[in-house]
Parts: sequence; C-alpha cells; structure tokens
Amino acid sequence: MKLTRRDVLKTIGAAVPAGLTLTNALPSFAEDVTVRCGWIGDTHFTDMYLLPQFLKDKSVQLSQEKFVLSQDEINALTAGSLDMAAVGYIFFLKMLDAGQDVVAVSGVSEKGTRILLRNGVTVKSWAELAKLRIGIARGSTQDLQLRSALIKHNIDLNSVNFVIFTNAVDMMVGLQRNLIDACSIWEPQASKAIKDGIGTEFEKVYPYSWSSNGMLVVRGDFLKAHPAAVEAIVAALNASSTKLSADHAYWVEQALQFAPVAADVQKLAVENSGQSVVLHYNDLVYMSKLMFEAGYLKHEVPLATIAAHVDYSILQKATGKTRMALGAPTA
Repeated sequence: MKLTRRDVLKTIGAAVPAGLTLTNALPSFAEDVTVRCGWIGDTHFTDMYLLPQFLKDKSVQLSQEKFVLSQDEINALTAGSLDMAAVGYIFFLKMLDAGQDVVAVSGVSEKGTRILLRNGVTVKSWAELAKLRIGIARGSTQDLQLRSALIKHNIDLNSVNFVIFTNAVDMMVGLQRNLIDACSIWEPQASKAIKDGIGTEFEKVYPYSWSSNGMLVVRGDFLKAHPAAVEAIVAALNASSTKLSADHAYWVEQALQFAPVAADVQKLAVENSGQSVVLHYNDLVYMSKLMFEAGYLKHEVPLATIAAHVDYSILQKATGKTRMALGAPTA
C-alpha cells in the first residue's frame, strides 16, 4: 500500500517527542502530482497513447485527453487546462511567436505524411505537380512539408494553386469529387485513402523536407513547479517509443485501440510513420523561417528564443544519450 504524507501525519502525529516539530520528524514523502496531458489520436502519436503503461513513478498520476484538432489542444495548453501536450513542431513555434511560456522537452514522432494524387491523375515531376490543384490544411505540418519540398525543386510558391481544407475527411471528399487533383495529408487518413482507392501516392516528401513531426511540450510554470513529474513522463515516453519502434506488430495492435480504421490501413500507416524522442533543433530554425515567409508567424522566431525554450536535460537523463545524439545543435 502506498502511503501519502497525509497518511503518515495521521498515523504518527501524536507520537512526536516534545521539542521536535512534526515536519522534521518525518521522512521525505513525495506528494502525488497529477499531470494533465494532451495528444492527437493519429498513428504517429501512439507512443503518447501508451504513456500510462510505461509510467513507473507511482507519485505521478497521468490524466490524458485526446484531441481531434491541434488548435484545440494548443488552446487548452495555453489556457492552463493542460500541463503538457504532444504537438507539431509548427504549433510550438506559433506559441513562441505569441509569447507563450512553453518548453520543448522531447521529440514524439517522425514522418506520417503522404502526398496523394487523385485517381486518374499522373505527373512525372514536382514541376508538373505544382501545376495541379493541391489540397492542404493551412498551417499544418503537411502544408509546410509540401512547401519545403516545392522550394527544394525551385518552384515559385506563389504560382501554386493551394486549396484550403480544415480536415482530412473534407480533403478526401475533395479528391473524390474532382475538387482537387492532389493533397498533402497525414496518417492514418493517407493510408486509408490509398486502401479505399481514392488516391495514389506521389513521391516521398522526406528527401526534400524534414521528417520530424511531433514534440512534447510543457508549460514553463509547471516545469518549474514539478520537474520530477515531467522527468517521469519523458522517461515513460522514451520507453514507449523504443518499444513501438522495435515491434511494429505491437504498434499496429495498439494504434487500432484508438484509431477506427482497418488493420491493413493501420499497418500501412505505421510503415510511413516513426516514433522517436529525438528533438530536432535545426528543424525548428528552418521551420521558423519558412513559416514567417508563408505568413504563419508574425515574426521569425529568434534563435535565442528557440534556445531558451528547448530543454534537453530531462531527455538526456531519460535516455542516457548526449545532447547532440538527441538533436541539439553542434554549437
């Protein structure tokens, strides 16, 4: 049975010798801490779903909330309704741009994006792709990855016909109804579209864009007040990520618990996703520039600001790896 400090106070309070304060008479007992943590129910965030199974510190209670929209999750975090959240790198930069005190403490996921073509559409190059009507969720990771790939192929982004959608379901309807010719979309919806015969995959985006996708962030005030609790969560995330990366069958099995898609769809989605606690600092720097140029940030987030809000120390402790091995800059 786990004893809390209150239990001990009740048990031995009357037995404290005269002249000795009750506080000094007691051994040190950690108070229970509840961590309210948000996550998105996509394939590449499965390691977040499994946090309760890998959380070892019994003084830390985890209260998880699954979100459909990243912006809703961000709103909850900045409003103080969440203490930690798994978010896209771009949303972290948006929060810094808005002056929010949040700290990135771990990576969460990589990959998880596909560029799909509507059935019947055939293109042989990125230049040909750029002439199509391309569906995007404006300001999403997939939007920015597509833009990065187009830039790498010397495409003028102002010449591209981007069609804006708010969610993956509407984007798939757009492909089916010939409202768009292509789209940049996330998993498992991308794999479901392929399995359902809605679209086919164009070239892989990752040789021409970053593969980092999600990170774990914490409110600055919560980190200062409860560093040990944050350490426990990061340690659990590292264990979860390691297990999923080593066992894709297990990953598929677990992802099916929260994502309502067929097993063959989830298997394909896992093949296009990655679980990793590596926190890619240089990707943040590049994304900040790209997002500012696209009008998604009011400012290009200064290097000093990014550096002040990325903390590798907890991740180092959880993994036993060096800062550079975990994605920190070399200088």
